[in-house]
Amino acid sequence: MNLDGIDIFVQVIKSGSFTKAAKQLAMPVTTVSGKIQALEKRLGVTLIHRTTRKLHLSSEGEVYFKSCERALLEIEKAQEELYSGEEGPSGILRVTASTDIVRVLLSDAIKSYLDHYKNMSIELILTNRVVDLVGEGVDLALRVGKLKDSTLIAKRFMETKISLWASSEYIKKNGQPKTIRSLKEHNVIRYNDHKESLIL
Repeated sequence: MNLDGIDIFVQVIKSGSFTKAAKQLAMPVTTVSGKIQALEKRLGVTLIHRTTRKLHLSSEGEVYFKSCERALLEIEKAQEELYSGEEGPSGILRVTASTDIVRVLLSDAIKSYLDHYKNMSIELILTNRVVDLVGEGVDLALRVGKLKDSTLIAKRFMETKISLWASSEYIKKNGQPKTIRSLKEHNVIRYNDHKESLIL
């Protein structure tokens, strides 16, 4: 359903003229007139009979105006109920992240969020695997690396560097690797979910 122009049509009838409606909507009169013409063409009927002094609704226009006015009032009411509720949002926010991310980055943020939204609760899914957000019904994921699924919306909030670590005892015993290729000669512990990150 194409709703484009309906709100302009209702405003024109309420104000009684294209000029007044254009001022109230903060748009050029030509735009208002064009929207009405496009709406009439889309519906295949004449909604407004225009004279030099007044606007007159056609019989189809009267029926359409009453229906559109009621519909717009219902939409406005729905938006007010959605955003003006004193209690705010309620429900469960399902978040997935690794244990380290939660411990280092999220503990304070979670407390602040729950203090602000009293009727919300958070379900944490602590895992290092890449969770299927849609398939598993997860609302938010904190991940390290590039976004592979282009249908998801991502926001970068920090950058981190990958490091190689070894104990001093290991270096004394086996020597320090000088190149990436030399790692093949060393004992390594590979972090399965991020294969580019190695721990010696």
